[in-house]
Amino acid sequence: MRRNGILQAVAAACVALGVGASCVDVSSPPAEGPAEFVTLRRAWAPGERQATIDAIMQNGGFGAYSDQAPVIYADSESVTVVVTNPGFSVRAANPGDLLVLAPRFAASWNITGVDVRLVDNTQAPPDTTDWVGVFWSNPAEASWRGFVLASSAVATVPRTQVNTTAFDVSGGQAGAGGGELRFGDGTYWEGNGPGAGINNTIEITAAAYGGAATVTTGPFLGGTAAGGAMNGRMRRVEMTRVSGPTAPASFQVDFDFRGTAIQSLQLTCIFPSPCTTNALRAQPTPRRGEK
Repeated sequence: MRRNGILQAVAAACVALGVGASCVDVSSPPAEGPAEFVTLRRAWAPGERQATIDAIMQNGGFGAYSDQAPVIYADSESVTVVVTNPGFSVRAANPGDLLVLAPRFAASWNITGVDVRLVDNTQAPPDTTDWVGVFWSNPAEASWRGFVLASSAVATVPRTQVNTTAFDVSGGQAGAGGGELRFGDGTYWEGNGPGAGINNTIEITAAAYGGAATVTTGPFLGGTAAGGAMNGRMRRVEMTRVSGPTAPASFQVDFDFRGTAIQSLQLTCIFPSPCTTNALRAQPTPRRGEK
């Protein structure tokens, strides 16, 4: 029988916890219409996994998380990719003008979930940051990447409006924020809505991780990292261009990964010990894309 690597291990962990394999495969039908983009689990092509890991680590495709590409892609047999949803209807999604602008990530872009807990004990009181969300990047242009992150002290996030202005004011301690930045020409899109009802929201419905290992390189040196899987939904998160020339002026991230989990990374870092570098300074920030 063919093994499914890390997802198989995660499913087994879910069963052991008494929550069943549904924590990595949510099959119940969504209450809203179909998303523009969904996920597909497929086998790696020969040599593809190592080439993907090497490219991300060499070119910084996952920003501050790039050194952890081997953990993110620990499954040697298969990978989750973004695909267009054949059930999506532009007319149904936006009746009237028929215009729904796709998110910048596409079927060829890399994607991962992130679950980060950072504690800076050099301050009084300690500065604690708990962020959970999704990170994507363009493999053809490593410095073009985006993310949506929500403040959460647990591995899941209830449906939360994406308002980067408010998220930034809170110091990342409340709500959710996100953006996408193309470093090459300085184009920056920011997630501030507007949203109505369930739209312009992020929700992480389930996540589970394997055993953690000590981080031996990069900004999270001395912390721990674990690979796993994450389910959730980004519902028509509105990204509006703030600066730069790249089109479009705005787009929506409409992505459903409740049915098939995306690969995910869980990081914990307590500075100055055992972490020896201040990972807080390396974190992506909605207003600056990345430091």
